[in-house]
Amino acid sequence: MNDPRGSIWRKWDLHVHTPYSVLNNGFGDDFDNYVQKLFKSAISNKIAAIGITDYFTIEGYKKIVNEYLNVEEKLKKLFSDEEIAKIRRILILPNIEFRLHDLVNGRRINFHVIMSNEIEIQDIEEHFLHELDFVHESEPFEKDFTRKLKISNLTNLGKKLKEQQPEFSGDDLFVGMATATVQNKEISDKLQDPRFKNKYIIGVPPDEDLSKIEWASQEHMIRKLIIQKSNFLFTSNPNSIKWALGKFNKTTEDYIKEFKSLKPCIWGSDAHDFEKLFEPDLERYCWIKADTTFEGVRQILYEPEERVFIGKEPEILALVRNNPTKYFSKIEIRPVESYNGKNGKWFDNLTIEFNNGLCGIIGNKGKGKSAIADILGLLGDSKVTINDSKDKLFSFLNKSKFCKKGFAENFEAILYWNDNKQSIKQLNKEVDFTEIERIKYIPQKFFEDLCSTEDDEHFKEELNNVVFSRVENKDKLGKNNFNDFVDYKTELIEIEIEKYRDTLKELNVEILELKKKETLEYKTSLENKIKGKQDELDAHNKIKEDFVVVKNPNEDKKLSEEQKLKSASITELAERINELQLRIDESSKKQEDLEIEKFELIRFLEDIGDLEEYVNEWKSKRKEPFKKYEIDVNDVIKFNFNKQQLEIIKNKKEEELKLIENLLSPQSIKGDKENEISLVFQIEDIKNQKAQLDSELEKPFKDYHDFQQLLKDWEIRKRAIEGDKDIPNSLKFFQHEKEYIETNLEKELNLKIELRRNTTSNIYKRKKEIQDIYNSIKKSITDLLEVYSIDQQITLETSFRVEQSFYSIFFDRFIKRYKDFYQNADSFLKELVLSYDFDKEENIIKFINEIR
Repeated sequence: MNDPRGSIWRKWDLHVHTPYSVLNNGFGDDFDNYVQKLFKSAISNKIAAIGITDYFTIEGYKKIVNEYLNVEEKLKKLFSDEEIAKIRRILILPNIEFRLHDLVNGRRINFHVIMSNEIEIQDIEEHFLHELDFVHESEPFEKDFTRKLKISNLTNLGKKLKEQQPEFSGDDLFVGMATATVQNKEISDKLQDPRFKNKYIIGVPPDEDLSKIEWASQEHMIRKLIIQKSNFLFTSNPNSIKWALGKFNKTTEDYIKEFKSLKPCIWGSDAHDFEKLFEPDLERYCWIKADTTFEGVRQILYEPEERVFIGKEPEILALVRNNPTKYFSKIEIRPVESYNGKNGKWFDNLTIEFNNGLCGIIGNKGKGKSAIADILGLLGDSKVTINDSKDKLFSFLNKSKFCKKGFAENFEAILYWNDNKQSIKQLNKEVDFTEIERIKYIPQKFFEDLCSTEDDEHFKEELNNVVFSRVENKDKLGKNNFNDFVDYKTELIEIEIEKYRDTLKELNVEILELKKKETLEYKTSLENKIKGKQDELDAHNKIKEDFVVVKNPNEDKKLSEEQKLKSASITELAERINELQLRIDESSKKQEDLEIEKFELIRFLEDIGDLEEYVNEWKSKRKEPFKKYEIDVNDVIKFNFNKQQLEIIKNKKEEELKLIENLLSPQSIKGDKENEISLVFQIEDIKNQKAQLDSELEKPFKDYHDFQQLLKDWEIRKRAIEGDKDIPNSLKFFQHEKEYIETNLEKELNLKIELRRNTTSNIYKRKKEIQDIYNSIKKSITDLLEVYSIDQQITLETSFRVEQSFYSIFFDRFIKRYKDFYQNADSFLKELVLSYDFDKEENIIKFINEIR
């Protein structure tokens, strides 16, 4: 691996011809000029690898390597030292373009062999090219006369053909190359030489959309055998790319079974002149995520979809460039200046550069993977908790390991962000919960704790010291046990209490959220989020400062009217795209609102259904008891459930949703008059029209429209960062939240607390009613005790007591999270409970306020 960041996206062009491509040479004969322009253009276009291509030979590649790259003095005459350093980093590979004997659609098949730069040039020529034969002449009843694939033999072939057929024109080598063909089988056979093992790849450039080919034609086997043999395809056609990746087959396995492997698709400029150098049509540049080595090229054979991108640039590069505050480039870990090395080196000025993809950290056990991950989590203020505990879940940076005294405090780490800012911390520091979480880190210990944490189910133990058998039969209301008796007497009260409890739970959640917003930590965190978004906005504004302004070429009278008309059409299409995108965004928002409304209506219908079921069940249970008094329960309880209006509205919302789904469908949907309904399909169609016109524009117009698009994209990103008070995680959202805290939070919190107090009071009053029920049966039991407890003072009392399970539930849900802060919290809580008389309402309110 030649880059410490691993595999990164780079622009490759593996199809560039030289002046030795005599069949089509637009470079001229000045090879110094060719080499100079080749590499200067490669540098300016940031090309990482070049496939030097010629027909049947490697003459151009051989000359570049032997007479330029291997001759320092020659390079110094043509380039500066800085340019030479950059040239040395460009991978140069030989790409040999053959014409095969096979015909498809009446045309010879081009067949490319790209070889490793590690193979000796002499071996390529003597043990491969010069071992290939081409047919030179034939006679009846005789074996074909063949000659070796050498320049001299190709020249002789051309000379002979010109003598036989005066129609042939051009120099001898041109005619020889234009008519010579080789057999693909022989190419494959010669490449079996051990010198070439794993040091070549074969590819063909299909001239048509492979997804639309009629494979059941007479040329079926020719096509199939060539593609089966190919490691890659030279194509930028989107459908051909999908076809080569098996996307048009039912399964990937079906494609591989027929064509032997998935085929990566690469592309190049196929440049035969300077204007075309590294400038493929439609800006379909070839990007490969790999080392600039031949082994890097071979890696695309195993990951054909993940490692190749054909287009202007991979999405990740634009994401990194436009979001510099979200990506980091490297980390440095070093000892602090005062450290004397007593406890080991550990991190001796370690520097690690990161790939934008951040796909993984690889290493054996104990080699520092968790250490690096923990340090990144610390520097990014990753807030990984279980049950809101602020204990770090790091496996390396914890008090039992590296954070024990004498280690972590002696080292510091610096994380370099792409906006040129840095995060610096000593390794013994804690995660700052008020800072923006810039890195989301899920350590292994988080999963371990999550999987081992169980919410114990606590069962309420009812201790009944009242012997139900001693209650007078006339007071038992026909019940057979104490629980049935109490349930019967308290049923309606418990239903009411449950409603108050539900209200209390909601209020507690709301108050907890509001109280969090009162804390200095939350306010500091909010300030940091505002600052983070402002920094992101500032970084985004700075990006615009680097834009190179492109003037409207329509003002240039020298340019053609045809180009100006195309430019005007592109502008109109761009405006239409913006209009459609606005409608798509509005429709998406409407879709979200409708889904919420539909869900609410469904909930209403379900609630009504539950209520209807409850009423019917209630009436069913009481039908017989009512009948005893010659009363029809339906005459006493009359409910009218009419869900029709809700159903009508719900159905209307569903119809609206269906219309919006059609508007947002990626597939074509036709209306009554065959007009296109789908906005998404329309916008894609217009984008394709615009792309076609873009490809026909001359450079001044193309640059201008690219600049206009750049400005629009920049403005869209700016609006996304600024956002709105209703758009979460945007600058204005955070600013509005700050204003709310400063002006309305206290007022709303006090209102919620008052509502909670009133609800608690109502629960107490209903509980008091239940106590009165217990007191109502106490007399008979008290009379019994007076008879049998002459020598013992036995009393029976009813009172409010805290359930035993309260301690464990409260401790687990609240105090346990802060056990380092609340020392001996369980003892404190028990003492607090004992200090209150819960038979008085005001004491219950005071207790609740104290523990909250």
